[in-house]
Amino acid sequence: MDTINILNCDIAKVKMTEVTAMVEDYVKVGSFHSGNGVNADQLVKINESQVFKEIMQKSDILFADGMSLILASKLLGTPLPERIGATDLFENLLSLSVEKGYGVFFLGTTDEILEKSIDHYRSTYKGLKISGFHNGYWQPHEEDSIVEKINACSPDLLFLGISSPKKEEFIEQNKHKLMSVSFSLGVGGAFDIHAGEHDRAPAWMQKLFLEWFYRLLQEPKRLFWRYTVNNTKFLYLLSKGLLKVN
Repeated sequence: MDTINILNCDIAKVKMTEVTAMVEDYVKVGSFHSGNGVNADQLVKINESQVFKEIMQKSDILFADGMSLILASKLLGTPLPERIGATDLFENLLSLSVEKGYGVFFLGTTDEILEKSIDHYRSTYKGLKISGFHNGYWQPHEEDSIVEKINACSPDLLFLGISSPKKEEFIEQNKHKLMSVSFSLGVGGAFDIHAGEHDRAPAWMQKLFLEWFYRLLQEPKRLFWRYTVNNTKFLYLLSKGLLKVN
């Protein structure tokens, strides 16, 4: 798999259809693999934390989940083929799971929101095999029991609606213990969106790189730091990268 280094992070040079096909191959092989989208916020974390960078680079697929990375790749002269939104990939994999009979496990958000999102998946993806689910709030001493629950449910795919770096750390610490999981994917705020708690930005805002602003308007307290301070840090990293190129 070809990768492109964007501001100290190796991003896969792939399209959505290729990633979906890769996941199907992973399930056929049967061994554990993981995928994570990278956006401006995570790229900043990668540049600030060597530990987080090493964890992220151990993913089998790191894809550009943010128009900011697509723009950066073009400005740096190493264009990525397309943005792969984690929510869009998640929905593709749910459709694939119905087609192939894969079992899925949902991990993240609150019990109330998780139940609403599962109702959505059951009505939208007829025949989807939901192996199990659990909220995203637990104490460190409870982690082993979460892993045991996932293993008892024997899912093929594990979807994590948990913020960074908690979800990446969970996978890194437990990937050798997850016996039946062939692919794990961080899905960002997909559970909240599908539960009707939040809306996705309109397509025109996504194309104009304004999805971050739309999300900030919906969750100003939670996302203020991420979309103001960290976006500024991202622009600083990009400017340094452009100076090196030129």
